[in-house]
Order: sequence, then C-alpha cells, then structure tokens
Amino acid sequence: DIYIGNGVSELIMMSMRALLNPGDEVLIPSPDYPLWTAAVLLHGGVPVYYDCPSDNGFLPQIENIRSLVTARTRAIVIVNPNNPTGVIYPEELLQDIADMAEEYPFGGI
Repeated sequence: DIYIGNGVSELIMMSMRALLNPGDEVLIPSPDYPLWTAAVLLHGGVPVYYDCPSDNGFLPQIENIRSLVTARTRAIVIVNPNNPTGVIYPEELLQDIADMAEEYPFGGI
C-alpha cells in the first residue's frame, strides 16, 4: 500500500492506528525518533527496541532483531537514513531485514 500525507508525523500515527491492537509489539531502532515510541504507546502497542550501537556504526544486527520477534510483533520500523543518528543502512542489511520479515506473519515493515 502507498499512503500520502502532509508529513511523516501524520503518516506514523495513521499507520499505528491501522496496524495495532492492544498489546501488539513494534520493533523500533534505538536510539529512536521519539514519535515512533509515542505513536505505538498511544495506540495501545508495546515498543520493543532493537539496538543500533555506536560501536557498530549505529547499525543494527539482524540476529538482535530476530531475537526480539514474538507472536505479538506486528511491525519492524526502519528509519533510513536514520533519525537521529544519520546513518544510512547498507543495501545488504536492508535486504536481510526484509528477508527475515518474510519469515513471520507481520503486519508491516
């Protein structure tokens, strides 16, 4: 699906409203853009953070993301280029995340 809005804030809120039921989990990069956490909480979801450590160039590790997936996971947030770190995820990492997501019945990535 493609959604068009006035800005990212409105689209984040609309996405979470449509996607989440109470207790559903959303994987969010840490450090994160605070609106993601707020939107998940506001719509009854549970933010679960995957680490993007500075000693790894602020890049997540696919094994860490995979370890956080549960039956309640509905989405993986990917911010690229990342806000607030500015890092751009390599294409291989993005493909690894997409491939992993296809293994699970997520609502979105």
